[in-house]
Amino acid sequence: MKKNKINILVLGADGFIGSNLIKSLQKENKYKIVAFDLFKNGTSKNIHTFDESLIMFQGNFLNKEDIKNALHGIDYIFHFV
Repeated sequence: MKKNKINILVLGADGFIGSNLIKSLQKENKYKIVAFDLFKNGTSKNIHTFDESLIMFQGNFLNKEDIKNALHGIDYIFHFV
Protein backbone atom coordinates (compact mmCIF):
# COMPACT_ATOMS: atom_id res chain seq x y z
CA MET A 1 0.00 0.00 0.00
CA LYS A 2 1.33 3.44 -0.98
CA LYS A 3 1.72 5.96 1.82
CA ASN A 4 0.10 9.36 1.41
CA LYS A 5 2.43 12.33 1.40
CA ILE A 6 2.50 14.63 4.42
CA ASN A 7 1.06 18.07 3.60
CA ILE A 8 3.26 20.96 4.71
CA LEU A 9 2.57 24.70 4.51
CA VAL A 10 5.60 27.01 4.60
CA LEU A 11 4.76 30.62 5.44
CA GLY A 12 7.56 32.93 4.30
CA ALA A 13 8.60 30.55 1.54
CA ASP A 14 10.44 33.19 -0.48
CA GLY A 15 12.84 34.11 2.32
CA PHE A 16 16.21 32.51 3.04
CA ILE A 17 15.10 30.09 5.78
CA GLY A 18 11.76 29.15 4.22
CA SER A 19 13.24 28.50 0.77
CA ASN A 20 16.05 26.37 2.19
CA LEU A 21 13.60 24.34 4.26
CA ILE A 22 11.56 23.68 1.11
CA LYS A 23 14.66 22.55 -0.81
CA SER A 24 15.55 20.13 1.99
CA LEU A 25 12.02 18.74 2.25
CA GLN A 26 11.77 18.25 -1.51
CA LYS A 27 14.85 16.00 -1.46
CA GLU A 28 12.92 13.57 0.77
CA ASN A 29 10.12 13.18 -1.83
CA LYS A 30 7.58 12.31 0.86
CA TYR A 31 5.98 15.71 1.35
CA LYS A 32 3.41 17.75 -0.53
CA ILE A 33 4.57 21.32 0.03
CA VAL A 34 2.58 24.53 -0.24
CA ALA A 35 4.75 27.66 -0.44
CA PHE A 36 2.90 30.66 0.96
CA ASP A 37 4.25 34.20 0.65
CA LEU A 38 3.54 37.63 -0.74
CA PHE A 39 6.49 36.92 -3.06
CA LYS A 40 7.54 40.56 -3.02
CA ASN A 41 9.74 41.17 0.05
CA GLY A 42 12.04 38.16 -0.22
CA THR A 43 14.67 37.68 -2.86
CA SER A 44 12.65 36.17 -5.69
CA LYS A 45 15.64 34.17 -6.89
CA ASN A 46 14.89 31.79 -4.00
CA ILE A 47 11.67 30.50 -5.57
CA HIS A 48 13.14 29.70 -9.00
CA THR A 49 15.03 26.67 -7.69
CA PHE A 50 11.96 24.88 -6.33
CA ASP A 51 10.81 21.56 -7.73
CA GLU A 52 7.85 21.81 -10.11
CA SER A 53 5.69 19.76 -7.72
CA LEU A 54 5.63 22.69 -5.29
CA ILE A 55 2.29 24.44 -4.93
CA MET A 56 2.74 28.22 -4.91
CA PHE A 57 0.21 30.26 -2.97
CA GLN A 58 0.52 34.03 -3.07
CA GLY A 59 -1.19 35.78 -0.20
CA ASN A 60 -0.94 37.61 3.07
CA PHE A 61 -0.94 35.54 6.25
CA LEU A 62 -2.78 38.38 8.00
CA ASN A 63 -5.67 37.99 5.56
CA LYS A 64 -8.20 35.54 7.01
CA GLU A 65 -9.40 34.29 3.62
CA ASP A 66 -5.87 33.75 2.28
CA ILE A 67 -4.92 31.62 5.28
CA LYS A 68 -8.23 29.75 5.24
CA ASN A 69 -7.68 28.76 1.60
CA ALA A 70 -4.03 27.78 2.15
CA LEU A 71 -4.75 25.61 5.23
CA HIS A 72 -7.01 23.11 3.47
CA GLY A 73 -5.59 19.62 4.06
CA ILE A 74 -2.38 20.80 5.78
CA ASP A 75 -0.75 18.56 8.40
CA TYR A 76 2.14 20.81 9.49
CA ILE A 77 2.92 24.53 9.28
CA PHE A 78 6.34 26.19 9.32
CA HIS A 79 6.12 29.94 9.94
CA PHE A 80 9.08 32.08 8.87
CA VAL A 81 7.43 35.48 8.42
